[in-house]
Amino acid sequence: MPTIVSSTLAREPEELHMMSYPRHTLLVVGQMVSEVRRGVSVVPCCPLCRLFGLLVLALGVISSAQAVRGQSPSPASPITAIRQLEADGQVGSAIEACKVALAGPASDYVLSEALYHKARLCLAAERLPEARAAAIDFMARFPELSRAAAMYTLLAHMEEGAPIDDDRLIRAENAASEVYEAGRQAYKAGDLAESLRLMSEVLSRFSGTPASLRALDHMGHVFLKQDCYHEATEPFLRVLEMVGDSAPTSRVVRRARVRLGAIYRRLHYPEHARAMFMAVEGDSGAPALAAEAALQLIGMAYESLRVDSWHKRTIDPQRWVELEARCRRLAASQSAPAIYRCKAELILLETYAWRKQREDVYVAANALFEKYKGKAEFNREIATASTFVAESLLSQNRYAEAIPHWEFVLTLCPRGVDYWPGEQVLDRAIYQLQYAKSQAGAPPSEIRALATELAERFPSSGFTRTANRRTDKVERQHAERMAK
Repeated sequence: MPTIVSSTLAREPEELHMMSYPRHTLLVVGQMVSEVRRGVSVVPCCPLCRLFGLLVLALGVISSAQAVRGQSPSPASPITAIRQLEADGQVGSAIEACKVALAGPASDYVLSEALYHKARLCLAAERLPEARAAAIDFMARFPELSRAAAMYTLLAHMEEGAPIDDDRLIRAENAASEVYEAGRQAYKAGDLAESLRLMSEVLSRFSGTPASLRALDHMGHVFLKQDCYHEATEPFLRVLEMVGDSAPTSRVVRRARVRLGAIYRRLHYPEHARAMFMAVEGDSGAPALAAEAALQLIGMAYESLRVDSWHKRTIDPQRWVELEARCRRLAASQSAPAIYRCKAELILLETYAWRKQREDVYVAANALFEKYKGKAEFNREIATASTFVAESLLSQNRYAEAIPHWEFVLTLCPRGVDYWPGEQVLDRAIYQLQYAKSQAGAPPSEIRALATELAERFPSSGFTRTANRRTDKVERQHAERMAK
């Protein structure tokens, strides 16, 4: 039977338009965060702070399109309202609008924009404690964003008395972003070697910029795409080294932990993998990554139980109970993406199939079909569930009932489509459908057609020879019956 536990490693690199600066800079930021939490007073109001706020605005720092590509606020977005209030000169109202946006559930884009505008507007209004707190909050939550360069420059002026026109980090980030963008384009064009070269250039020339962390994240994904798992660990570990302490709940750190967990799992370091996943599981600030980590932990627990069952080791029944509870918890999570909820239900169904709890398989499958059947994005999961149902029915000699489930799998997987490449799931489906039809008394022509399809679609399949022998037997028996 197929194992459906999903792997993070198979994913396309997700664009991360945010990241951080060099180690010494991040350590300074970490100290600032600690100071704020201890209630240390801010630097007395500087008469040039207002000018600095205007300078940041005039420079544009990094435009929204560059900071978060492809995300521009809709007319109904709170960011649109904040910008309009600022344009109308209502700075106080704009600051209050920022607070409202930060108080409720919102996307990373809205949160980062609201924090950025709040820091800059409070600085312009000479509300230094609020400006400083917003800037530090931005750094702790979004250390990877290009606009973090502006936040660091702001804090450097307030904390260390840096010259008000010292925009070197901002300018370096702009230059680094150009090289980073060229690396992204090379990746999209399929030139992975050139993409890695350009990302390495970002690291060597602009090691103190947010783009350097974006480059590390991207390099890790490119290595994963090439199945270079050992090489992929270094970029993600460097991300943790740079921002793991100062921004432990930032998206870039959470992503690095989940990716490292998947790599360690692939390389058979279960304890390392478990530690990485557990650091993210249950993190309400990143529901998608938390769900992914939870699913990986479910997969690890299930694999461990399968191995112990296979070797006939004594298993504490509580382990199965805990696994089922984990599956149900993720499946019921309203914050988790639907695909992870669906996969959790599917793993639960698979555990029933593994333990030969046939009726539980049917109940779980019906529940899953009711929620997800007919939605293309869940075709792989629905097809996999159908194979478990069909296999369970075959094991009970319920051949006629199994046939439509195998046929449904093949409907979802026409020629050229295989959701389980290299796993012998689809060729087995054809083979088992042929078997079910032969046992149910289907015409020899249907048996022959399935043997032909199997040979054409999977010429090297180990099922082909047996399918051909079965066809010959059915045709011979049919001929004997007709001769009587």
